[in-house]
Amino acid sequence: MLACDTPVPTAASESIYADIIFRSGQCRAAAPEPVLEVVRSQQQFDHLVHEFDRHSLGATPGSLPVDFDSLNVLLLELGYWPTAGYSFSLNDTGIRVENNEASLVVQWEEPAKDSIQAQVTINPCVIFTLPKGAYARVTVDFRNKNSRLSVSLK
Repeated sequence: MLACDTPVPTAASESIYADIIFRSGQCRAAAPEPVLEVVRSQQQFDHLVHEFDRHSLGATPGSLPVDFDSLNVLLLELGYWPTAGYSFSLNDTGIRVENNEASLVVQWEEPAKDSIQAQVTINPCVIFTLPKGAYARVTVDFRNKNSRLSVSLK
């Protein structure tokens, strides 16, 4: 997918890369606002994937092993929306690390006002990894939405 073998950042300002390890159009969002949270264990990750996959026809349960010793694992949910057409993507896989913070930009997409969309509640999400390094906080900026989320890795 995206970069997998990335050196651990040590300088005051470096780039690292995200690796999307799970994506779904139907997650568990309980509010219309985006949510960013840290996934702290293999057990929590397996539970999330199982919970999200239950909405997918033909999904097969199983474990996707993640190296939690060398990777930070984060869940980014868009929130729930009343129609299809809302989505987001990691706009730039190069994430800047400065001042103890990793910052990434997310492209927010909304359906055109005059478009016809399926009347179905959606709640898309991605689970992505970042190599552990010289940062203790992750910040997500939503382009086109003027919104920002931040989470501590501690």
